[in-house]
Amino acid sequence: VRGIWGGLQLIKNKQDGTYAMGVIEAVNNRVPIVLRTSLDRYEGNPGKGMTYFTVPGPVSWKGMGFLQVDKYRYLEPAKTLANTMQAMKNSEGGFVRGTANPDKVDTEPHMDGFAFNNMLYTASGDVTYQRYAEEAWDWFVDNVYDPESGIIYQGKASDGTLTYTHATDT
Repeated sequence: VRGIWGGLQLIKNKQDGTYAMGVIEAVNNRVPIVLRTSLDRYEGNPGKGMTYFTVPGPVSWKGMGFLQVDKYRYLEPAKTLANTMQAMKNSEGGFVRGTANPDKVDTEPHMDGFAFNNMLYTASGDVTYQRYAEEAWDWFVDNVYDPESGIIYQGKASDGTLTYTHATDT
């Protein structure tokens, strides 16, 4: 849930140019919001509001939900989420664990980003999202998929270390 709200945190408030404080505060009856920007740093007032992580899996699922509920009505918010997710990419093109751990790409949420961009391309016909999906697929093939051994690694750290955890849900 935190990641979903983190995705909403990043939607731009058109009235004053800030990012989604109005949307989240409205949802939470104007409870003050704290955005966790790293593992040890907060923006806002720690302890005086809810903490939100922004991670690619829940942001992707929020976007896919928009498209499944009503792709015409929610196409623009889905595009906003997909475009925002591009800021979560590392230099190799993997969707990092957002503000929860910006030094690691986990395969499952990364592939959620792939699926979301692919779905958004199908819904919109905009080749931007096809390119985003292809970039995500390329990262997967180049970084965590080992066809010779039949292994899909759970993730990859910024230092190149692969996570060998066997994921049964990927």
